[in-house]
Amino acid sequence: MRTRSPDHGSSGRQRTASLDYDLRVEQEIETYQRELIDNSADGLVAAPAVWSIVEGLLARRIEAVTGCAGGVAVVAHELDQRDAPMFLSLGAGTCALEVNAIIPATKRPTTCTLECLDFNPETIAVGRGAAAERGVDFVGTVMDVNRLRLEENRYDVVLAWAALHHFVELDHIAREINKGLKPDGVFITMDICSRNGFVLWPENERVVDAFWQRLPKSHRYARTLGAEPQYCDRYPNVDCSLTGFECIRSEDVLPSLRRHLDEVHFVPAHALARRFFDTMFGGNFDLGRPFDLQFFLEVMIADELAIARQELRPDTFFAVYRKRVAAG
Repeated sequence: MRTRSPDHGSSGRQRTASLDYDLRVEQEIETYQRELIDNSADGLVAAPAVWSIVEGLLARRIEAVTGCAGGVAVVAHELDQRDAPMFLSLGAGTCALEVNAIIPATKRPTTCTLECLDFNPETIAVGRGAAAERGVDFVGTVMDVNRLRLEENRYDVVLAWAALHHFVELDHIAREINKGLKPDGVFITMDICSRNGFVLWPENERVVDAFWQRLPKSHRYARTLGAEPQYCDRYPNVDCSLTGFECIRSEDVLPSLRRHLDEVHFVPAHALARRFFDTMFGGNFDLGRPFDLQFFLEVMIADELAIARQELRPDTFFAVYRKRVAAG
């Protein structure tokens, strides 16, 4: 089990000083190549059944704000508002979400040009193959998004889905997104906005610890800390950014976006839910069991109320932004 970094508030450049940037890139690529081999042809890690329910609840909240039934539907709706839309996805990995979910959800899938950027050539190759099978007009580019350079006023829709929390140069990326959007273009993101390294904020940690004490031993096994499940007497509040780029500057994602783009919709979520029901511990839960169902309901209610009252900070957010046009 990795230990927590002693400096939680440092900037991205300071945090990467502990490990050479190029070495982090190599480790990140190796991680996703292992997932391609270990999980499926498209590299998607199967989520626990309980997490699918959490995601469904978030989709309802997104619908209440946007009128579209979840984040994928929002992207598809925006593409449908344009003729021959230019669609860019940053940190797209295998492009499975874009090729297999978003574009098929549009009314005219063959009219869209999809450009995907990722620094892993293996995942881009997978995306290129999947796009060819579906007849998607596809451009895949191997690129470090931290060094992003976009053509001005080119894109109708830019997407970053669970990607921004892997990037270091967030202000640069946000400026480039704003530059690359057409005047009526939109940037859409679903991402992590936790404390750097996915470490709990103190106020969130107190509530997580209180719920944790109610869990039986059978529910305290982490599924993602090693090859075998590891028992955790307390919630393992470890820093995930010590080696690769996982949540390297996640607490800076929202401030950077808000400095450079105009926010249209914002849906915060998961002050607590990720800590119990995502891939690390979610496999321990079966909502067919009375304790599991009761615990799930209590955590989700506490989560929603705490976010609504701004008592706890969210780990996740969905947001839509428009291009910010300079005054004058």
